[in-house]
Amino acid sequence: MEAMETDAVETNDSTMHDRVGGQELIMHLVDIRVAQGTRSRIQRFFGRHIFRDTTKYAVFWHAMARKSVADSLMELGPRWAVFHDLPVRGADDAISHVVVGPGGVFAITSWTMFRKDVWVGGRAMRVGGAAVSVLPSVEALAELATNALSIGAGLQVSCYAVLALVDPGEVTVPISPIAVKLVHSENVLAWLRERPQILDEATVELITAAAGRPETWSDDTVENVEPGAVLDGFSSILLDIENRQEVRGKWKVARRVGSWILFLAAAGAAIPVMLALMPN
Repeated sequence: MEAMETDAVETNDSTMHDRVGGQELIMHLVDIRVAQGTRSRIQRFFGRHIFRDTTKYAVFWHAMARKSVADSLMELGPRWAVFHDLPVRGADDAISHVVVGPGGVFAITSWTMFRKDVWVGGRAMRVGGAAVSVLPSVEALAELATNALSIGAGLQVSCYAVLALVDPGEVTVPISPIAVKLVHSENVLAWLRERPQILDEATVELITAAAGRPETWSDDTVENVEPGAVLDGFSSILLDIENRQEVRGKWKVARRVGSWILFLAAAGAAIPVMLALMPN
């Protein structure tokens, strides 16, 4: 019986530990591509969109944001445990990253800003001048993580809300938010390492074990997708987008060259006419 219970725990741990940053978004995009079919040779030649619904490009860049932060968090070291894309009950979106270590427990939301300027005043936030409701969402996800881990670990867990700003423009924060910590994605790793120790090793292990069990996060079965399949899907989409950008760039150059050729051809044709009209 003990061996059977151990095997079940290992399967659960694998389910949650092996999740890839941006996994939910990546698999959603993979399903869309399968449903719409691959682009034809003619569509590739002219650099047509890889998603018929062009709003899905934003989904891809958000997935890339999550994956970039996830790749950075891999460097935290053995004293820390990191989980990605956790489908916590009560939320429409997955938690980008949950980090457990001596410095505490953190629910990190990775959000790409598309190089737009960011302004934050307390709970209000503007990206590129437009109001967004990101901060309340980040705070709510941290609260859900707190409840889930507290029940799963059997002790009161305090999960800190963190918003990782990916690819922002100029960031202006006249009034810092109280419930959410803002960190540039490039500084997340260093910021976590600088946290003072508040949890001992035994507590970290207890919370990590709870975070590794699917039932901590969801009442439904959490599908165990092989990381390789997720990464292959991501690479396929990324390569297709890069190919389209390259093709569109070549067509842009071709149009410029073609315009100059037409201009020079027209000029060449006009010169004899102008010479003929000139008085002797």
